[in-house]
Amino acid sequence: MAWVKKGSLQGPPGPAGTAGKDYAVPAWQRGGGPLRDDGAINLGTGGKQNYFWRVDRGIFEYWFDITWGRGASSRGGSLRITVPYAPNGIEAVGVGSYWSQGGGFAMVINPFVRAGSKEMRFLVHKSGGDDTQAEMRIWDGRYGTGSGIPANPGYTLDQELSSIKGHIRYPIA
Repeated sequence: MAWVKKGSLQGPPGPAGTAGKDYAVPAWQRGGGPLRDDGAINLGTGGKQNYFWRVDRGIFEYWFDITWGRGASSRGGSLRITVPYAPNGIEAVGVGSYWSQGGGFAMVINPFVRAGSKEMRFLVHKSGGDDTQAEMRIWDGRYGTGSGIPANPGYTLDQELSSIKGHIRYPIA
């Protein structure tokens, strides 16, 4: 019912609008990745990586779920995933979590993709005592576990059942 000011008359109804078009939400695609650092990452026996993405009305959405298995190995360096689309004129930041099986705790990570780039990286606290953000990295093998970020003992990212999971979404061209 239309609101009518007291003492005024209501005019006749306007013409009917045109019918809208049906819209089918795009299906989720599998793929993307794989997770890498300064080389290929071997997630080990039982390790898995799942990536799901779609573009819906100009917005790119990307979900990731990565779990390390037994006997994982890597070259070390900042973690990254190649995504199918670059953000349109912004630096996109998402949300995620890191589970440390070695330490028995979880912490927040922030996936991010710079404008014009198709490379997603991850920000995390440098250590339990330093909440400065830095790029998440596996120790590099040359300098030991102190070269990893987060840098505390027990933040053993490539230990069996450790994981990172998260989501990012942003507009694309």
